[in-house]
Amino acid sequence: MIAAFYLFITTIYISLQSRYVFGGDSAEYSTVARTWGIAHPPGYPLYSLLANIIDRIIPFETTSWRISLLSSIPTVLTAYILYKIMMQLKLTKYVALIGSLLYLVLFPIWQYALVPEVFALHTFFVALITYLLLKYIKKPNTSYLLYSSLVCGLCISNHHIFVLFIPGWLFLLKDKIKKIVLNRKLCIQMLTLICLGGSFYLYTIIVSLNNTILDWENAKTIQGFFSLITRSTYGSFKAYSSSNPNIGNQISDILSGLLFILLDFKPLGIIFIIVGFIMSRKYEKLFSTFLFISLAAHFAFLFYTNFILTSTISSGMFERFLIPIYVILIIFLSIGVDYVYKNYYARIVAIIKNPFLKRIVKLSYYIFICLYVLIVAKQNFKSISYISKLNVFEQFGKDIIKTVPHGGILTTQGDTSTFTTAYQVYGLNMRRDVVLFQLGLMHKENYIEMIKKRTPKLHITTPINSSDSFKQFVAKNSQFGYYAERELAVGVWRPYGLVWKYYPDSLTASSDSASLLFANKKLWDHEYKIPLLSADEKNIFHLNSIGEYYLNSYQNYAKLLVYMERYNDAEIVLKTISEKYKQNDPQSKVAYMNILVLENKCIEATKVAHTIDIVSTIKNFPGFVKPALAYLEKCEPQNENIPHFKKLSIEYEKSAKTELTSF
Repeated sequence: MIAAFYLFITTIYISLQSRYVFGGDSAEYSTVARTWGIAHPPGYPLYSLLANIIDRIIPFETTSWRISLLSSIPTVLTAYILYKIMMQLKLTKYVALIGSLLYLVLFPIWQYALVPEVFALHTFFVALITYLLLKYIKKPNTSYLLYSSLVCGLCISNHHIFVLFIPGWLFLLKDKIKKIVLNRKLCIQMLTLICLGGSFYLYTIIVSLNNTILDWENAKTIQGFFSLITRSTYGSFKAYSSSNPNIGNQISDILSGLLFILLDFKPLGIIFIIVGFIMSRKYEKLFSTFLFISLAAHFAFLFYTNFILTSTISSGMFERFLIPIYVILIIFLSIGVDYVYKNYYARIVAIIKNPFLKRIVKLSYYIFICLYVLIVAKQNFKSISYISKLNVFEQFGKDIIKTVPHGGILTTQGDTSTFTTAYQVYGLNMRRDVVLFQLGLMHKENYIEMIKKRTPKLHITTPINSSDSFKQFVAKNSQFGYYAERELAVGVWRPYGLVWKYYPDSLTASSDSASLLFANKKLWDHEYKIPLLSADEKNIFHLNSIGEYYLNSYQNYAKLLVYMERYNDAEIVLKTISEKYKQNDPQSKVAYMNILVLENKCIEATKVAHTIDIVSTIKNFPGFVKPALAYLEKCEPQNENIPHFKKLSIEYEKSAKTELTSF
């Protein structure tokens, strides 16, 4: 009966799976599945191998849907294992079942169970090891240790953050470790099975020798192989390679994690978690300490990684790392629910003499908990229901690629832009004429060799590992047309649809003004469809970041129009942004206000200015200090903030990348 219940849940999950690539790293996994590639460090070889196999043996649906099975099925299996763990802790059967069901409908769990992602396999493995070790403690059968060893090896081949559970696992075995160590045969068997599970890293060497198009570290070499495993390019446990210690931001990450937990579990869930946290030792003292240690290790990890949560894309990356924490918290919550029932609610039930009423009152507690789970599920489903038909990320990659003229060179930096375009070019073999460069890999010799082999026409001889070599590369190949996701520290850049176009100097850029305006107008009026997201869709951080990308690019087009003194056209663009897409966005309103000032429409500009707080807007968005200053000088010349804004404007101009930033 229980197995049938989880099988039913699995069918629901599978029916909701995404048929298109998703944001963040997800699109890369779809490309890996189509190319026998290696994902970004640490490579995720087990996931990569399974994704390639599944993509080839299932004859229907899309690549993204097929490999999403590696997310949906392991997630449901994790919930089942959590149920088994809670039964081992002697929780009421219904509480264990409801607790595991709540796990399945928590937002990040549900979201990443429907798209290509490595975390579902990770949580399945760590939950399975935990369950096997708990069984071993209850009944010291060495087969449990051997199974755990094999799964531990699979963890090595999948996701390295499993190490955060190792201190807790060792504590679980603290009374058994001496006995295990003295059993030489058992130790050899365990080590062999760990190595067997970890041997999937051979996949990276094999496909690297086969010159796969996705090979970040050149895994066929000893140095490249160890760089891949250790993730040394990023900094092994850093969120980003550029992440530097910042105690204020690191504390903020912890607080952000707690806020995510509150939003996902709701106040009622937090109350039960706290009760479970306090009372867990009454259920199983050893296992309770394991939970404390594992929870502390994960929060220490969040503190160390130092995510910079200033954008929706970074928030989307951050929330994935809460998934293992939710595995721990769901056990605490279920213990809390069980404890409240057994020690408080059961007393009320015991007082009632009427058998029928007694049964009704007893059942009402479980109904109450089920209603809580139903409320969480219903609220999250409003956003989750969009995922299966969400083609925005795939369209985003197509839009970027089709923006680049035939034979052009495109440099990308962000995860979503890089991986969605790579899926189009490498996964689907679309636009093979486009030279796709990932800026962060241009210093690697194997990457340059791959690009040279794919595009012999390029003038490139050595890895690009300095600003001078990059400038030389751009200058030598600019005749093909060079485009980038962001302005780079070389030449002059102008907005070109969703990307920026390189010019060697301002004179060349000015001479191309007519052509540039025509291309932008065609793209924005006829080629692109800016996603208009509902409030529920905006809860999907990666999706929200795509909407922001389109609108920021559209706003850059408005800046270009202002720079070229096409004020009426710019006013139409900015009015569209502020009225249709970003009604409460102060940046769009400041930009719109600036247009009105340039057109000497002070009355209209003042009306816009009064809908925003200019001082706080400039504090949050320093780039808008000059238009704000222009407004004050022309329309409010007696304003006391003018001297301060003048000083800020001079400071900002020093760091401006292009003439357009002055807008």
